[in-house]
Amino acid sequence: MWAAVYDCFDNLVIESYSVCMPRAFTDPERDAIRARLMDAGRELFARRGIRATTVEQLARAAGISKGAFYLFYPSKEALFFALMEEIETELQGRLEAQVEEAPHDALRMLLRTSLTARDENPLLDLATSEEAIAVMRTMTTEEQRTFMNRDIELTAGIVKRLAQHGVRIAVEPTVLAGLLRALVFVGMHREDIGAEVAPAVQQYLVDALSRALVMREDEDALT
Repeated sequence: MWAAVYDCFDNLVIESYSVCMPRAFTDPERDAIRARLMDAGRELFARRGIRATTVEQLARAAGISKGAFYLFYPSKEALFFALMEEIETELQGRLEAQVEEAPHDALRMLLRTSLTARDENPLLDLATSEEAIAVMRTMTTEEQRTFMNRDIELTAGIVKRLAQHGVRIAVEPTVLAGLLRALVFVGMHREDIGAEVAPAVQQYLVDALSRALVMREDEDALT
């Protein structure tokens, strides 16, 4: 009798364990779930912030269990930084396409894109917030360096492509990346600049920087 009881108990434990453990997903399922998690992250992080968004909320929005979430990301913070990387990758693709289509206007587009980055990506406000900075402090030094260098790498890639089309940039990619960051902050503080004058200020910055950053042929010959 007891053997039967033990067998029954073992079966219950196995069944319970299988219910708690997330099932394996096929490759197409994993791709679809990852996309849903990214969509959920974009919406929830922008609306609630990092701290107030829970793994359970993200998993529910993506149609998976909380346990299954960890098959894709070790934490909600990891999902947030994956979103930041995706935003930068999307931007790089657009800019590279612009370089190929109209290389002599690509720099202006890059400058304008930096000024309007906040409008296109509401998560940028969150990325520069105190809670995002607090999350970054929990990363290793190498992880922080990798995250901070992404925009420099993106900028260096664009500068290289521009050079291949005969457009020479007069500053190092690190300096250009710093200028682009500054323009992002200008775009984020339009209200402080003044809603009425902000468009004219932004246009002046684009025009002035476009002229200053492109190396003239006579300058190139002297270097």
